[in-house]
Amino acid sequence: RPWVIAVPEISERELGPKDKVVILGSDGVWDRMASQEAVDIAARHRDPAAAAREITSVARQRWHSTTQGQMSDDITAVVMHLDHASP
Repeated sequence: RPWVIAVPEISERELGPKDKVVILGSDGVWDRMASQEAVDIAARHRDPAAAAREITSVARQRWHSTTQGQMSDDITAVVMHLDHASP
């Protein structure tokens, strides 16, 4: 039974002027954090790298507390702030 699945979950939508941030995360993030919480964290940071670090840190802490440090999934996040004013 494989632990790594080669078929990604993909969703597609058109971005509009109200969209301010894009967050790409591995399942290790989304298994421990709701999408809105990740958006709220990203909104608190001007630096997208700092936002990604906080998102992964929170997810890692939750994995460790839930499994008493015995287990953790891949925990990866990329945060991109969108600037609709630029051409």
